[in-house]
Amino acid sequence: VLTCFVLAALLFTVRLADDGRAVDAGLAGVWTGLALGTKFSAILLALPLGMAWAVASKEGRLRRRYGLVSGGAALATFALTNPFAVLNFPLFWRNVAEQAAIARGALPVPYTRQFHATWPYLYPVIQQLRWGMGWSVGVATFGGLACAVWRATRELPRRAEWALLAWTLPYFAFFGALYAKFPRYLLPITPLLALYGARLLGHPPCCLGTLSHRSGAWHPAFRLVFSFLPVFCLLLAFLRCLAFVEMYRVPHPWLTASGWFYEHAPEGAIIAVERWDHPLPLDSTGYDVRGLPIFDESTPEKETTMKAILAQADYVVIASRRGYATLTRMPERYPLAARYYELLFTGELGFEVVACFGRYPHLGALTLADDPFAGLPFSLPGVCRRELSLVLSSGRLDESFVVYDHPMVMIFGRKA
Repeated sequence: VLTCFVLAALLFTVRLADDGRAVDAGLAGVWTGLALGTKFSAILLALPLGMAWAVASKEGRLRRRYGLVSGGAALATFALTNPFAVLNFPLFWRNVAEQAAIARGALPVPYTRQFHATWPYLYPVIQQLRWGMGWSVGVATFGGLACAVWRATRELPRRAEWALLAWTLPYFAFFGALYAKFPRYLLPITPLLALYGARLLGHPPCCLGTLSHRSGAWHPAFRLVFSFLPVFCLLLAFLRCLAFVEMYRVPHPWLTASGWFYEHAPEGAIIAVERWDHPLPLDSTGYDVRGLPIFDESTPEKETTMKAILAQADYVVIASRRGYATLTRMPERYPLAARYYELLFTGELGFEVVACFGRYPHLGALTLADDPFAGLPFSLPGVCRRELSLVLSSGRLDESFVVYDHPMVMIFGRKA
């Protein structure tokens, strides 16, 4: 929804920059207000609106009037669609400040700890290349953005391009620097990245175009190579979509893992699950499900609770990588959790893997798989390794791409 509102706001912002009318200024403000009401970060839409006002060809008095129309429409729309923010502004602002603190890493929560020691700007780009957009589309989109910036430094862009760059660059600069770099944060600029990528594929990039212009001998070669790039990128993207379709033909691992419990676990069995992860089985009627406080800070109380649960548990469930792939990489802060996972996966805790469920995008024998165990002191249990002839490793992926979509579920049973 936010992305749709942003695109509508940018549409009328561009029209405003290209010698638009008062109605364009008003509609740009309306859609900006709707976007702001959806997510406060849309306040950055003030930048392209300001750019459109600055580069418009209207005379100064008319431009000021358009600016007032846009700003007034945005504020009025926001107030009408978010009366809570007006009636109780202190509470609204505290909520905004709390979410901002989480995004900056000043307020740690379990679902942001995966971003520990990740690189600003590089992390979101790499995640899009590995999984979100894929390498073919991802290289084209980010390459197209880089080309647009390069072109803007060498020749004066059109007024509409100024407005679009005033949204895309500050937005990426802001969110790429945050501690919490969820892939979904890039959605409001993804359609624009697609436009930049399409322009890149449709025309030789500015840097190579300059070289080919200076050296006539290279020009035909460049034209031949780039004439095949759109077809090549679209073909890879299409094959990637087919691989995902094949993955979705397989039931979700949480469903299959729950079915295993219903068939194999006796009634009354004690099942230890991790808090903050999805509890399994999905229907726990007849089972004694107990939560391990794995994401709590390492304290004597946490150790006592975990030991008491594990001493009585018949099964231990790892519903996803959310715990072991993150906390084990922070042993200085979570020494108890790191030691627990090492003992569990090596079998020294008295449990062994009795069932494992997962799914991956694949085309025939070719499988696209990630590796959450990269750099950890233990590896994926042998029973969970798929016997595949050809695997393309995508490295460690963001939880948003894996935990809800195709988690690897591991069920540990107590050793006889």
